[in-house]
Formats: sequence, structure tokens, C-alpha cells
Amino acid sequence: MQQQQRFVLALVASAAVLILWSYLFPPAKPPLNANANANANTQPSAPGSPQPTSQTTAQSKPSVTPATAPAAPSPVPAVDNTPQRKLHIVTPLYEATLDTRGAVATSWILKKNKSTGRGIFAASSTKNNPKPLELISPPPAGIAPDQLFQPLRLVTGDAALDGALASLNFKISGGSAESGDETIDVSSASQRIDFVLHDDATGLDAMKSITFFADRYSAEIEVKLSRNQQPVPQASLAIGPNIGDQGIDKYTFYLYAPEGIAVVNGAAQRINSVEVHSDRVNTGFINRLLEGISLKAVVNKPPDHEKVDGGVQWAGVGDTYFAMIAVPPKPLAGLEYRTVSYQQKINDKPEERLLITALVPVPTDGSKTELYVGPKDHRLLKTASEEIKQAGGP
Repeated sequence: MQQQQRFVLALVASAAVLILWSYLFPPAKPPLNANANANANTQPSAPGSPQPTSQTTAQSKPSVTPATAPAAPSPVPAVDNTPQRKLHIVTPLYEATLDTRGAVATSWILKKNKSTGRGIFAASSTKNNPKPLELISPPPAGIAPDQLFQPLRLVTGDAALDGALASLNFKISGGSAESGDETIDVSSASQRIDFVLHDDATGLDAMKSITFFADRYSAEIEVKLSRNQQPVPQASLAIGPNIGDQGIDKYTFYLYAPEGIAVVNGAAQRINSVEVHSDRVNTGFINRLLEGISLKAVVNKPPDHEKVDGGVQWAGVGDTYFAMIAVPPKPLAGLEYRTVSYQQKINDKPEERLLITALVPVPTDGSKTELYVGPKDHRLLKTASEEIKQAGGP
């Protein structure tokens, strides 16, 4: 309860800072003719992510042309004798789809606003044509699978372990069926699902447990990792890419593109995808001016890769109104953001878009990490805080 209370209070405290920053410093629009080949210099540190699975959606997506970005070499995949399965989690507030290959989320649809009790739909909906409010971005056509981190994927930084964690199927327990796809109804109380993996080739043993609740947007995640019976000290949980209303095709000042959001060392931060995509460190407005007139040296960095120093209270990705955020049980160092660029046609005009993903450090000893997926609504956060107090929290 203390962890949930801290999480909610941190969100409330930082919301005003983020809103004021959004007003004063709106995110820059990616340049139309940006160098798409910048992606070729840096690839995600965890190669071998699973092939994106096709999803049936209720809304049409614009055509996409991928930017040129050769894939990093992947470790040789281990033989996988565990069948792939899909789990469809249904709660009164949302529906989520999980894939046993990598134990990742492939869909997260919000259904109802807990504060008002009303149904919520995508921004592209009309009165006569409501569309599901999908928060997980489908992979753009032509983008190599190993360029993307799927939501809730575990990343260690070790190529062999990451290849196994991304490409192998986890066994599951907690449902009612032992094989095949399954729908799990969480209409009341809670439901725990365990994803378990053993890989002889790497000596990896992994368990990812997710507890879903019927009455709130948050879930609890517990991770245990070991290699040859020795604990893996820390891992990262992928949040993204581009969590937000997928029904939005055009971004504006009031509907900005998904970006990184975090509280690090007690301070709220926004991590713009354009800055992550850049090959230079964002040193602030004044320093940028000094760099422009050669009074200060430019600090270079790998493109599409941004490290955030300090202890992370919580971090994730979100757009104007919705977010996916992970909060570890205690502040941990090691937060990173990654981007992948691609070309998307809007009204037959090419536009560069960026996919941004957070790699949030989480413990691997079974400690609980809170996962919030829902609206960035002050009333909902206040209600959640009061519920935690009534349940015995501080």
C-alpha cells in the first residue's frame, strides 16, 4: 500500500510541473527531412525481439514507409518447444492482450473512466462510429522486429539472455486452460498470472508475475531472474513504444505526440522523442544558444539513445491524456529511452514519426513494481490515493 500511495502522490505532485512545462515549452515537431539513416548507428541493446504479431483493429491506419535502419545481429535462438499462446484479460475498466512469446502486451484498450463511470473511446471516434481506445502502438509496416521493444518485455543488456527473453515462449499458470488461447475474466477482486521460462542454452530462469485488479487501472509486476542459479541483479521493463491514443493521426499543441515522462531524484522530467533521436545532448536553451555561436562545445551522444542519470521513482511513456508508467519499489538507477524513426504518409504527404520506448529499471528479486496504464486524470489519482488510505496506507 505504501508503494501505491507513493506512486499516486508522486504523479499528483509532478502533474502540475509537466502541464506548465508543456505550456511553456511545447515539444518540437520532428523535421520532415531529418536524417533517417541516423538510426543505423545505434540499435536497441536487446536484439532478437519477437516478430510482431498481427492484430485486428477497429480503426484503419495510414500507410507507412519505414526509414532505413539495418537490424543489429541477433543471437542464435534456442529451440522452443513451448507453444505460443495469447491471453485476453477482461476487467470492467480495460482489456489487455498478452503474448507468451516474450511475455509481452500486444494490446491495451481502455473501456471506462473510473471517475465518471462513462465509456471512453478513441479521439477518432464519432457519435455513430465509436472506436476502441487502444494505447499500444502497432508496429509500422516494414520496421524490423529487432528494432522495437514490445511493452513489458524484460531487458538485461546481455545479448544472449535478451534474445531468449524476447523470442522464447513462457509457460503460464493462473488461468483455467492449460493450452490454447484463453480469455480471463477479472470482473471482481484480482487475478495473478505467472509467466515462467527456463532456457538450457543460457542457463536462464525467469518468472514474471502480473496481478490484475478489477477496480483500478494499476497492476502489480514481480520479476525473478537468475542465470545458472545465480541472480541477475537488475533488469529493465520496456514501456512503449508510443503509449497513447492510437486513434490520433495528427499531433498539435493540445494533442502532442507520445513522449517520455519520469520523476528522477524527486524532479519531474519530460523526455522528448526528438531529443532522444538527436546525436547531441540537450543541454538546455541557454547552452544551446552558446553552442550555436561556438562559445560552448557540443556534447555528442549516440542517436536514438538517451540515458537519464539518477534514482528513478517512476517512469514511462504517454501522450496528452494517457500513459503507461512503471514505479519500482525503491528508486533505481539505469533509466534509458530509445527511439526508432519511420516515414508515415498523411494525406499522401510523407511525415517523419518517432517511436519512443522507456527501459525502466526494476528489481529481479520478486519485489513488486507498480504498473499504471490509464488516464492522466487528477480526479482519478486523488480517488486512488483516498482508497489506499482507507485500506490502511499512510
